[in-house]
Amino acid sequence: MERSADPGLGRFFSVLGKQGAIEILAQANEELTSGKDALRRTGLSQKLYYSRLSELIRLGLIQREGLRSYRTTERGKLILDMQDRLRRALAQNRSSLPLESRLISTYPEMVSTLLDQIDRAARRIKLATRYVDPTIAKAVFDALDRNVQIQVLYKSNMTHLGELALDLLELVRNDVLSRAQELWKNTRVADIPFSFAVIDGDWSGIELVGSDNTFLSAIEFQGRAAAEAVGLLFRHYYRIGSLFPRFW
Repeated sequence: MERSADPGLGRFFSVLGKQGAIEILAQANEELTSGKDALRRTGLSQKLYYSRLSELIRLGLIQREGLRSYRTTERGKLILDMQDRLRRALAQNRSSLPLESRLISTYPEMVSTLLDQIDRAARRIKLATRYVDPTIAKAVFDALDRNVQIQVLYKSNMTHLGELALDLLELVRNDVLSRAQELWKNTRVADIPFSFAVIDGDWSGIELVGSDNTFLSAIEFQGRAAAEAVGLLFRHYYRIGSLFPRFW
């Protein structure tokens, strides 16, 4: 049975970054039964192969069926689907790839890029954040004034939640309290592993974090295929998240 408490999706990029992990996961999607055949197809040593397999099981991405058979869990299938969508999004028109995705090297640049996209938003914003940033909060309230639909995910941490609530309250004018109520109803708290966003279904961005959970860089994507993939991750965490505590 899949262990829902395991942070499988939360370690999406760390899984992708380890040699052979995605190959093993893909094999298990078709039922993994032969260790020798799997070793041959992945090109891994026996020690490294079983190390990756054990990690994927611990993450709840693969489960054992019988004595020697393994299959992907629903969470593992979600990882494969997201990885495939991102791969296909980046593979479209390789000659113009730099225009479709861009590496963001610093945190201030990430904030500036997100602010620009929020200010341009016309329909819908899905924002998952690990940070308390009043400038982003103000941009979100401005978007609410433009009748943009907004959903927010915030990292599970009660201390930072309190700071965020105070920052938001300082920005809320009496004449937009109803907007604050609307935002509160559409904000969830979840153990998100990194910040990410989807705006108007055709722009998306993800933060890349180090092993110590500090900011490394970020990537922005242009196009619906990438936005759908990142949106899939957002929907997962939004579904399992809890309601943002009310401080007013």
